[in-house]
This record gives sequence, C-alpha cells and structure tokens, in this order.
Amino acid sequence: MAARSPESVNTWGFMIVLPLTFASSVFVPAGSLPGWLEAFVRVNPITAIVDATRGLMLGGPVAGPVVRAVIWLIVITAVFAPLAIARYRGRP
Repeated sequence: MAARSPESVNTWGFMIVLPLTFASSVFVPAGSLPGWLEAFVRVNPITAIVDATRGLMLGGPVAGPVVRAVIWLIVITAVFAPLAIARYRGRP
C-alpha cells in the first residue's frame, strides 16, 4: 500500500525475500552453519516452508515443519493484514 508503482512493490518484495532465502536452509543444512547464523536460520520462515516441502516431497518429518510454516503464515497475516487495511482506508 505504501509503494507508488507495481515495479516498486516487486523491488520491495525482492529485497525482503532474497536475504531471508539465503539465510535459510534452502542451500545448506542448518547444522552446518556457524552458531549465530544457525540460530537465525532455525527461526526463519523460509526454513519452515523449505523443511515442510522437503518432508512432503522426499519423505521425512512433515508434521513439525508444516505446523511451523502455518504458524508463520498466521503470524505474518495477523501483523500485516491490519496494517494494510489501515493504510488502504487512509488513502484518499
């Protein structure tokens, strides 16, 4: 709602998602990372989605990662939906 054009929306989304993707377990296992980075990777929402997808596609634990991914979805929606609605209502 704060962006002035569709291109800027794309840029902002990319600037948020790209660092989260590289600081997740997409490319390397979280256990192989340094301690400070491993702690961040374990609470990263992208890691929860990747772990759930790996479990569903390759076999392995599914319930825990899916629950974490759904919790992240609920938290992100609970935080940003009211902000987006308030911003939309405030527009002329």
